[in-house]
Amino acid sequence: MVLGAVPIIEVKGAIPAGVALGFSPWESLGYSLIGNLLVIPILLLFLQPVCQFLRTHHIPVISTITRGFEERTVKKSQRMKTGVYLGLFLLVALPLPGTGVWTGSLAASLMNIKFRHALPIVIAGGLVGAFAIFIMTSLLV
Repeated sequence: MVLGAVPIIEVKGAIPAGVALGFSPWESLGYSLIGNLLVIPILLLFLQPVCQFLRTHHIPVISTITRGFEERTVKKSQRMKTGVYLGLFLLVALPLPGTGVWTGSLAASLMNIKFRHALPIVIAGGLVGAFAIFIMTSLLV
C-alpha cells in the first residue's frame, strides 16, 4: 500500500513488488490501488498552493525548477486545449516512466483544471493504469 503512494514507483512498481513478496496479483492490485488512489485528492488540493508558495517566495533552486515545470506544462497544454481532459487521462493511464497519478495531479494543478473535473479523470486514469500493470504482472506469474 505504501509503495502505491510513492512518487515514481506508484502502481507500476507496487504491484510487481507485491507479487514478488508473495501476495497474489489481486491482493497486490488492491493494496496498490488503495495507496495510489488515496493520494489523489491530497495532491490535487495541495500541489497548486505549494507551487504558488514556491513561485512567490523565490527560493533560488526550487523556484527555478518550479518555474521550468510550469512553463513546460503551460506550453504543452496550450497545444492540446481542446483535448486537455483526454490528455490528462492518458498521462495518468499509460504505464510508462514519468506518468501516473503524481504527474497527472501536478499537470492538472499547473493547468488550473478544477478539482471536480480533475479528480474523476485522474482516478479513472489511475484505475486503467493499475489494471494494465495487473494484467502484465498476472501474465508473467
